[in-house]
Amino acid sequence: VDVARLARFNRPGHAVTGVRDKTWAEKRDGVGYVYLHCVIDDHSRYAYVEQHRDQGGDTAAAVLGRAIEHFAALGMKGPEAVMSDNAFAYRRSSAFKAILGRHGARHILTPPYTPRWNGKVERFIQTLKREWAYAHSWPNSAERTRAMSSFPRYRTKAPQMRGFRVFGDVDNRSQKRLWGNAWGNTRSERGRSSP
Repeated sequence: VDVARLARFNRPGHAVTGVRDKTWAEKRDGVGYVYLHCVIDDHSRYAYVEQHRDQGGDTAAAVLGRAIEHFAALGMKGPEAVMSDNAFAYRRSSAFKAILGRHGARHILTPPYTPRWNGKVERFIQTLKREWAYAHSWPNSAERTRAMSSFPRYRTKAPQMRGFRVFGDVDNRSQKRLWGNAWGNTRSERGRSSP
């Protein structure tokens, strides 16, 4: 699990429009942030995302509870463990610990400054920002939020619907058969004569 922060806005800023015409009052009255709470199943890589206005422990616990219910509705087993970073919402929240206890899951905290431990969700957040949040010029953050509901369904499919191989399940010989000379492994290059 992890949380990503996105800025809320009433109109596109200068990064999109190239125009720096915000008034002093608009700059002073910041609209704030929204937080994307992301939960990814380690085995199937199925993603569950919710957007909220806070990143507190109660919200994180509620999101985790709904994600576990959603995964169960898809036929997935309950979690054995939940990995998170050392955010206060995960480390100190009694509600988050109660959700973990209710489902019998261990809590694994990553070491500080090592996002590679939680790499699946970190990479998903990077993709979510690049392909959804920053991919278009949204008129305001409410429009961006409406468009988010279709992105995880497009990006990740339910595990029982997967019709493709998991990366890495093709052995080296099969890849050579598939790609042929693209790998540079012809018989003549290995010292044998061509047929």
